[in-house]
Amino acid sequence: MDYKAKECAVCGSDKIKLISHKNDGENIFYTYRCEACGEVFSTESKFLKQQEKLKKQAEKEAARQAAKQAKEASLKLASEEETEQANNAPLSATEIFKKNRKFVVEIQADFGLVSSRGTGIIIGDGYILSNAHVVFDKKSDRGVAYAADEILCKDASQNVYELDLIYADIKKDMVLLHSDELSVDGVTFCAKEVETGEKIYAIGNSKGQGICILDGIVSDSERFIGSDKFIMFSAPIVHGNSGGPVFNGNGEVIGIATLGREDALAMNYAIPVSAVKDFIEKAKDKEEVEVSLKIDAI
Repeated sequence: MDYKAKECAVCGSDKIKLISHKNDGENIFYTYRCEACGEVFSTESKFLKQQEKLKKQAEKEAARQAAKQAKEASLKLASEEETEQANNAPLSATEIFKKNRKFVVEIQADFGLVSSRGTGIIIGDGYILSNAHVVFDKKSDRGVAYAADEILCKDASQNVYELDLIYADIKKDMVLLHSDELSVDGVTFCAKEVETGEKIYAIGNSKGQGICILDGIVSDSERFIGSDKFIMFSAPIVHGNSGGPVFNGNGEVIGIATLGREDALAMNYAIPVSAVKDFIEKAKDKEEVEVSLKIDAI
């Protein structure tokens, strides 16, 4: 590139005289003496100043682009974190009820002229879990538990089905029932251990008057009665809630409501999922049951 001057770089006069030139291999620079002011100047100085200016402008633009990209990345990360938090945020009681209502049934067990009311949990493939004491009469002078003459359930659409008794563990207070007419998918069971203080929700057939939702907390995640471990919770369940699901804040089943203290407020108990899984495995071994619990991944 040939860099020539037409006027003095100091005073602006066009009366300039070439006195030398310089070739750096890529550019040719010229040195002049101004006949008006006497100053000597070179076009290389102007070139270097322009290059320095362009360099600073490039650095400034690069810094601006880097700041812009960093801001965009920060906003994207914040958006992803907000989305993840929203996805992991606990559900409201309304959302939990809407999500799981179809999996909860009212149970009526008839013993001649006497009926027992409770709750059942649909776990898929036509199978329902509940408490054994809902469908067995323990009031026998011989200490024998008798199964109900007829077991019925009413689903969320108010359809009534007759249930077959598949397998029961009286000691663990669990029973597995079945109907070929039930095509509803099953509830999701929580894969991890529940923690004391967690918010929970119980859905059940309170007092045998229909399905409702009750809330509370896990009062004790490991409460032993004898050698059996239970989850103690504060949701105010009553007769009729027996056999119903207790959910965590994500709408996953943490246990089956089974009993409560009549002499104390909000001391109610649920059979934990670990015991439910053991019960299902026993049912598979002894009764050739084809059912698998839907367990949520951690």
